[in-house]
Amino acid sequence: MNDFDHYKMMRRDKRFETMNLVSIEIYDGKGNGIYQGMCKTLNLSMSGMLLEMYDDTPLQLNYGINCEIGLHGSEVISLKGIIRWLHSINDSITIGVQFLPLTKNTNDTLQLFLEQFKD
Repeated sequence: MNDFDHYKMMRRDKRFETMNLVSIEIYDGKGNGIYQGMCKTLNLSMSGMLLEMYDDTPLQLNYGINCEIGLHGSEVISLKGIIRWLHSINDSITIGVQFLPLTKNTNDTLQLFLEQFKD
């Protein structure tokens, strides 16, 4: 079993393949802002997401993330998370993010958005 399969088994919620534009701010363990920019989702769930970004900013596990995810048209949700998984391939970095507790409004909006991907 590789690392990716291991993390896949640990997830609380099913992730759905998506491609959403995300504005992110990343903070180190001391709360210092180290990156601000754009990336995209590769998958998304009620408890986390996998992001892809093209930057050489040195990231570490447990760094904090504030982000805004574009959903339908102009609909955007804001949330916070923690980096739980990192992998570099060529020029891209994939980042596994675990969400911090969502507000009721964000939870409801995200749940409604993900409904379209369910079988």
